[in-house]
Order: sequence, then C-alpha cells, then structure tokens
Amino acid sequence: MRRLKGEFVNLLEEEIGRYPVLYCGAWLKEQLNSRTDDLVSKCLLWISQYGARPVLPVGWKKYVLWQYTDGHGGPEPHMVAGIGPCDRNQFNGTITQLRRVWPFSQQQRIALSQRDR
Repeated sequence: MRRLKGEFVNLLEEEIGRYPVLYCGAWLKEQLNSRTDDLVSKCLLWISQYGARPVLPVGWKKYVLWQYTDGHGGPEPHMVAGIGPCDRNQFNGTITQLRRVWPFSQQQRIALSQRDR
C-alpha cells in the first residue's frame, strides 16, 4: 500500500506539476502513528476536524483548508442562507493566496469538465 501511495502522489506531481491536496482527519493521524511521511507531507493539507481549532498531523506545519463543521458539530457558523446546515471550510490565507493555490483558469475548468464527460 505504501508503494502504491507513493506512486500515486508522484504520478500526480509529474502530470500536473504540483502535489495533490490531501483531505483527511483522524484516520491519517492514526495511520501516521506519530511518524512523519516525507512524501505525503508534501501534499497540501485540507483537514477535517470539528473542534475549536485544527490539530495538525505530524509532518505538517500548516493547513490550506480546514473543514470545521459538517453543519452540526464544530464551531459556528453551521448554516448557509437558503441551504441550511452544511459542511463549512476556512481557507488559511488571503484571497490572492487562494487563487495561487487553485490557479485553474476558466479555460482549464472547461477543458477538465469536457474531458470528464
């Protein structure tokens, strides 16, 4: 499994020129068992943790996104007007930084959506 994970992360980095975003929570912390994984920790971290603040897995100094609620647990706000309770996330930075992290232009989004049909 470890070899497959490494191949997957390396393949994505080769194909798109950057490491993938890793969405995780308690499961990753359990799998790491207080050990750093040098390859996986190169991935941007989107942490799911419904507490007052995220506690990062070993190997990460910061997160990119924090899913702080599923619409019920975790800090407020839980609601979106016209939608109700739902998952809510917080970006760890400015809007300019967000655009750098997710640099997909409208043209790239259209190309990706057409390819996936």
